[in-house]
Amino acid sequence: MRGICAKCRGTFDGQMLCPQCGLQLIEETEGSSISFASVPIEDTPDGPSLPRRLALGAVTLFGAFHGLQHLATMVSLSTGGTEFARPEVPVVCLAIAALGAAIISGTANRRAEATGLLLALCAGAAFVGADEIRHAPVAETWLTGIPVFLGLIGIVGGLVGRIAVPPAPRLPRFAQLGSRITPTIVGEPRARIAWGRILAGAAVVVVGTMNADAIQQALSRVLAGRSGAFGAVQLVAWELSVLMALAGGVLAGGNTRGGISQGAIAGFLAAVGTMIAVAATGPEHSRVMEFWVDQLGRNAFEVVPFAVFGGSIVMITAVGGWLGCQTFPPPRK
Repeated sequence: MRGICAKCRGTFDGQMLCPQCGLQLIEETEGSSISFASVPIEDTPDGPSLPRRLALGAVTLFGAFHGLQHLATMVSLSTGGTEFARPEVPVVCLAIAALGAAIISGTANRRAEATGLLLALCAGAAFVGADEIRHAPVAETWLTGIPVFLGLIGIVGGLVGRIAVPPAPRLPRFAQLGSRITPTIVGEPRARIAWGRILAGAAVVVVGTMNADAIQQALSRVLAGRSGAFGAVQLVAWELSVLMALAGGVLAGGNTRGGISQGAIAGFLAAVGTMIAVAATGPEHSRVMEFWVDQLGRNAFEVVPFAVFGGSIVMITAVGGWLGCQTFPPPRK
């Protein structure tokens, strides 16, 4: 009886074990139909690529948005009311459509949150840009409020899609048939604190929050045809500070394993730095601080507005850190 060794591929007569490798031999008739070629394993079975997911989400969003608008128009004509003719109705339809599109594009996607965010931001830019091209009257607070609102909806939708249909797990590689190599199971390395990214993210948050007034005035000058009221709206300054906090969190948590902790530490440092800067320059010189004072109905020098201002910076920056970790994950070793 002739046998074949699965490791060295040698053939031997009248033996059960390979004299070179010590493995059990396979009969020649049985082994003649067995292929020992290794099959490559895909490392990232994440399904369609990002452009294809964005294309699918864009088609879904476009169809859902116009379908909801037609439904609202039908309800308005059948009831004879005017509540469906309000300018907020298209925004609500766009938000619902963006949520559904983000959920669909986020299924079986390791970067579902980033995909939903990008899709929703593109939808908001197209919505506001279309009105600007038609020279239609647009609320001045919508110019930054709609992108922020839709961006948050895109993140939530992507997260829901990834949880509903999670991506395929990353399977380890196994040794070839007959190999004596013992696989070593290595756990995930402990997340280390990247202080450089934390300090850079905190600096972005502090500088962006303290210069929200200047950025607001610059936008007011750039947007041709807008009145000076855009540069005096406190809500716009707060929305800009939210964007800067998210950007600082993404910078602090990107390419790291502990995105939330990175963003939380950066947010705490940014909150302390911002509070010191606001107290030094005066709360009345910060429109973001004026926004919280008006919302809470307190005095500018009380502790509650300062605490709410600092706490919002910590929470938003932590969310940005989580988003940065999801968008720019660390490389696998």
